[in-house]
Parts: sequence; structure tokens; C-alpha cells
Amino acid sequence: MSRRADCVGIIAILGRYILRRMAKQGSDRSALGPRTWFIFQQTAWWLIIILSLVTGIVVLRVLLTHGWGNVAHAEPALLHFLPAAKSWLLLLHICTAVPCLALGPWLFHAGLRQRYPPLHRRLGQIYVAGVLVSAVVGFALASVNAAGYVARLGFMTLACVWFYYTWRAYGAAVARHFVQHRRWMIRSYAISLAVVTVRFLPPPEGLTREAWYPIMTWACWVPNALLAEWYVRATDHLGRYRRAGRKC
Repeated sequence: MSRRADCVGIIAILGRYILRRMAKQGSDRSALGPRTWFIFQQTAWWLIIILSLVTGIVVLRVLLTHGWGNVAHAEPALLHFLPAAKSWLLLLHICTAVPCLALGPWLFHAGLRQRYPPLHRRLGQIYVAGVLVSAVVGFALASVNAAGYVARLGFMTLACVWFYYTWRAYGAAVARHFVQHRRWMIRSYAISLAVVTVRFLPPPEGLTREAWYPIMTWACWVPNALLAEWYVRATDHLGRYRRAGRKC
């Protein structure tokens, strides 16, 4: 718990720093300046990269430590409800999801996208393929989750939303509707970050792990989806904050 507490503390410090910078711009929504918004975006981008990297390393360590056949028991807080016979499906789910987690931030990197369009497209194709496979497998796993109907519905809905967002992002890219593509990709990657959110959702005080698990299956992705929706609506196609009264 100490490592988790340290990470949460770092996030809190960064959050307070951003809020203080915003406060200096004034309390009115239109007073949020470009510099403050740039600081917010850069801080969030690097924080996502760090958390995604840490999560990927932890997952890889778990797989290597417990072995491929025992992956269903590698994370008792999250995965012990899955039938052991489905370990190979869980392995496929993880191995297709983790690369998407690592690739996501770089797909939003403007310099990479502008200087190396073919690389951006290739990485995007890998991301889409990984998500679609992982979402389908995740839906299958969720349907046999032994933690009850609430947990099943939570993870099944997550898989459907993840698949839908990503498919819409891919369709928009193929149709060369890049503004819509950006919006759907933001939504998609927010759901991809559910695996990161899970690691920072310890059971509340007084609530057993078993009682918390069904709630966690919703809490790990619904806030992400809401935050992504706010960001999409609060920014224009270049990621600039929409000031009050300004149309983009």
C-alpha cells in the first residue's frame, strides 16, 4: 500500500499545482489562459505515460512471476473471481490490452503525427486491432465472471463501450473525418486507462474486497468516460480550451 500511497500523493501534489496555476488566472471560466491550459495538458500527458508504464511493468512482472498458466490467480484483488480454466483467455486479453495502453499517449503526440504520418497510421492500426480483440475477449470473460451479475454487467458494459468507441474512431479515420477521429480516440483511450484506474482503487475503509469488487467493475471506467467526455466538449479540434463565448 505504501507504493500506491506514494503515487496517489504525487498525483495530489500535481493536482494542487495545476489548480493553483488556474486560480491565478481568475475565477471566471473565460480567464483560463493558454499557458495554464498548456501546463495542464503537458502534466496530464506525462502523468498518463508514467502511470501506463508503471502499470505495464507491474502486469508483466505478475505474468513472469506467477507463470502463464496461473495468471488467473496472479492478482487476487482483481482476477481471482475468474475461472482458472479461462486463464488462456485472460492471458490473451492482457497481452492485447497492455500494448494499447503503451501506444495510446503517442497517438496523441502532434509532432509524431505531423512528421511521421505513416508511423502514426501503423501505430493506430495496432492500437485498434489490440483493442477490438481485447474487448471481445474481455466480454467473454466478463460473461462467466463468478463475482455476480453486477460485476458481470460492469465489465461487459466496459468491453462494449471500449469496442464501440474504438470502432467509431477507426471509421472516422478511414473516412478522413479527423476532428471526429480525435474525439472518439480520446474516449477510447480513456476506457483503455481503466486498467490503470483499477490499481488506484483500494477498497474503502470497512468494505471487504469481495464487497468492493462489483463496485470496482464500474468505478474503474465510468469516471474515465465522463472525464473524457468533458475534455472533448471543453476543447477544440487542436486541443485548445474553449473559452466562454468563443465558437470553435
